[in-house]
Amino acid sequence: RMVKMGDKVRKKNGQYPLYDLPRIRTLRELVELKYRSCPRKTAFSYSDRLGNKVSKTFGDVYHNINTLESWMDTQGIQNRHIALIGENSYLWLITFFAIVNGGNVVIPVDKGLQKGEIVSLMKKADVTMVFCSKFCKEGFLGEEGIECVSFEEVEKLCHIMGKVEDKWIIEEDGNDGIHKKENRIKNDDVDKI
Repeated sequence: RMVKMGDKVRKKNGQYPLYDLPRIRTLRELVELKYRSCPRKTAFSYSDRLGNKVSKTFGDVYHNINTLESWMDTQGIQNRHIALIGENSYLWLITFFAIVNGGNVVIPVDKGLQKGEIVSLMKKADVTMVFCSKFCKEGFLGEEGIECVSFEEVEKLCHIMGKVEDKWIIEEDGNDGIHKKENRIKNDDVDKI
């Protein structure tokens, strides 16, 4: 329980200052706010397939979302209804944000449903594309009018686009010392995916 006391909030364990936060209207603004305020701070930690601990900073999150969103834009994936099927993971989250930030509608689907139930839901939602795990993708190959992209393909895309020629640009205001990374992508690298 919190009680406001002047410019502080009284909580069970003491008083904490209130923070003035900018108004956030979109998920894009939320991601950009965290990127600009603390790009090197850890946003996510998880274990990879081999059990190794992986940490992602807010800068990594920002760049991975923008990478996937840019790829979707170059592929003409805009104003579509896109299903997202899979276990909660870093790639699931990156894909969710990229779909929404790209002007699409995301339909999260429970991975535990039977294929017939999933197909029925996708038809009702006018889904034309699915992002899912490799295993799930194999089940949707051949479904009429549905493009499938696996999270493994998303991971490759983010890796290829993240390691190509880097060019560093200093932010225009120059006050925060944050550097923006601009990637130059070779079309033949992206076409391999």
